[in-house]
Amino acid sequence: MDQERCYICLGTSQDSPPLSTSRDSKKLIRVCPCSLRAHKRCLIDWISDFEFNKLRDSDDLTNMVNQGNNQGGYRFGVPLGNIGSSRYQVIQNQIKCPQCSTPLILFMKPSKILSLHGLIKAGLSDFSKTGTLAILGSAGVFTVSVTALGILVSLGLKMFSWLAPDSVLTKLLGFKNKSIDKAFKNEEVGGRQLGLIGGFPVFLWGLRSSNLYMDIFATLYPTLLFKNPEEIQNLNWKNPKLYLLLSQPLKRLYNLGFSLTFNKIYYNWTRFIKPIFLADRISLEELNEIEEENSELNELKDLKFLKNQNSSNPATQNLNFIQKLYNKIFGSSPKERSIIQKKRIRDLKSILTRDYSQVFQKQKSISLKILTTIIWPLISSKISLILLQTSPSYNEFINNFSGGTPDDATYLSNLLISLSLVLIKDFYNLFIAYKEVKFLSGLGVVEHEEEAEEDEEEEDEEEESEEESEGEEEESEEEQEPRQQRNITIHDIPFELMETNSDFQFNFDAEDEMINTVFNFDGNLANHPEMEDEVELFRKSFRLKQCESETNRRLIQYDINHPNNKLSSLFTTEELIIVKKFIVARIFVLEQREFFENHDLEHEMDYEVSQRHIPESTRTSPVQRGDLNLPE
Repeated sequence: MDQERCYICLGTSQDSPPLSTSRDSKKLIRVCPCSLRAHKRCLIDWISDFEFNKLRDSDDLTNMVNQGNNQGGYRFGVPLGNIGSSRYQVIQNQIKCPQCSTPLILFMKPSKILSLHGLIKAGLSDFSKTGTLAILGSAGVFTVSVTALGILVSLGLKMFSWLAPDSVLTKLLGFKNKSIDKAFKNEEVGGRQLGLIGGFPVFLWGLRSSNLYMDIFATLYPTLLFKNPEEIQNLNWKNPKLYLLLSQPLKRLYNLGFSLTFNKIYYNWTRFIKPIFLADRISLEELNEIEEENSELNELKDLKFLKNQNSSNPATQNLNFIQKLYNKIFGSSPKERSIIQKKRIRDLKSILTRDYSQVFQKQKSISLKILTTIIWPLISSKISLILLQTSPSYNEFINNFSGGTPDDATYLSNLLISLSLVLIKDFYNLFIAYKEVKFLSGLGVVEHEEEAEEDEEEEDEEEESEEESEGEEEESEEEQEPRQQRNITIHDIPFELMETNSDFQFNFDAEDEMINTVFNFDGNLANHPEMEDEVELFRKSFRLKQCESETNRRLIQYDINHPNNKLSSLFTTEELIIVKKFIVARIFVLEQREFFENHDLEHEMDYEVSQRHIPESTRTSPVQRGDLNLPE
């Protein structure tokens, strides 16, 4: 049997370590769970290659005084030797076994002098690094700042000269000379003038930006043109500083007009093309409120349509164009007006708080925005020069509001053209968005061949039914006495309308897709315990809307296919609304029960949502509840 050997010197327990003394033990020790053994002397010599100053000052040192682990404790299944009662420093996680990489636990007696020396040395090293970085960083920041300031001053002077001629520019900056070159040569440029020139590009950027800090800077910048408050009090329309002072109020008015006009159009297009964009940015309560209002508006439109079809009231037929237009815009009934008013207030809040033009515009790169800001005054000056040279009427108009000199007229014209470019840009973006809306509205999906054939057959059947209805005899024009309102029961409704059929099934895939769209922003929100009630309410509302769609289809088919027994001859217009709600509740109950039975699910069906679609007078009647087979 081979004897165990020291993995450092390859000697056995019978051999002494190389160059050892009589005090050094020949015993092979084990310091980790693996099979390696070593002489204590060899192990210490191997470990001595490490820098003990770093080990001594590291965070892995722990002071131990008579701790319980010293009394035959175990680590990694290996017994630990006694450290003793004196104070030691323990080193761990620094030196590892070369075979199994298990950290070796060492201990040493502390040295206050060496520790203090290491602490001072480390402090001086950190201080020197920090000081060097601070000096280099300050020099770099100073160099970059001076360079950036020089670039801003050069760029600002160029942009200022594009917008304002020399004589106007010297008035704006407060120079005595009427030439910028002479002002610089005579050293009239101070810190205030340098700040105004260098801040002009930032000022133009602030006029285009919606950032709060940039907006504050753009508001304060024009006030720096005035040396004292008396200059502001003596302002008149011929002072060139006035137009820059009015820049922020004009920006506020333009943004308000943009929100009420352009943004309103973008908002309507977003609702038409990308409704999910709006649904993702409103709360669940607001979404449910909008859905309920839309449902009520649809019911009112159905009722209005039935009244127009079945009623020969001359009061509604003799309305003039203005009255019809008023009813179309504001509603023809108090309830409809109330819903429309709430909807318009909500729409107004939306267009005033969010820019919907970004839905149709790609995010511009920062470099492109900087470039367009720089060339903005250049393009304005070129267009203004062409108009002043070619249009006498425009020249006369500008001279009426300028200070009387050609330079003042050029300055005012450049400002007006700059504002016009902003308006032209917004019209162009609106036109591009219109083209995109038109493109998306005509976007289609290629269906599967079998589904496409089924859709064509359904369309053919609908066309045939319409032709049959057109060929029917016209109804008698004799006036019928209005029937009194009666209590409708299930037995009054034709059986074909109340019975479910295999053609109608809940679209559970579409239901899950809508739930995921509304709730699952991170993939887990719909499964959160606190969202169970909201998800269930949304699910029932979705199914009820499918039932309403199916009910409308049945009512139309029944009315067309039974010319001798039309619904209009069975019920009044008010009763038809009750009939519709009966059918919706009936379909909802039967289809949901069938779904649970087919999937062998235990359930307690809550019909609170469905019963909201049944008139209150009907819900309180036990007979109708029994007929509908609704639970108490």
